Amino acid sequence: MKVDVTDLSPTRKQMTVEIALDDVERETESVLQGYRAKASIDGFRKGKAPMSVIRKRFADALKEDVRDRIVGRSFAAAAKEKGLRPLGEPALDELTHEDGKPLSFKTTFD
Repeated sequence: MKVDVTDLSPTRKQMTVEIALDDVERETESVLQGYRAKASIDGFRKGKAPMSVIRKRFADALKEDVRDRIVGRSFAAAAKEKGLRPLGEPALDELTHEDGKPLSFKTTFD
């Protein structure tokens, strides 16, 4: 995880975080396993559908869940690593998540 902090004012910070592709893929597999266990798909017993079918059927929701989990966990870890204690929830300014590339996001907080 790469973290860069910029001071916008004495109390306002902007943090840019980049998550390695390996971590994104690991989180995707974890979320995918959860979907597979709960999904009821015609023609397959519950929890037995092939991963390719799960991936295709729930592609948008899967990507969104992975983003939410990674951004929340990574922001907290990055703030702790840099010795910052945010007041309230950060504003997510920018999020980049393309297949086969690292996930990166930019937040602004006090």
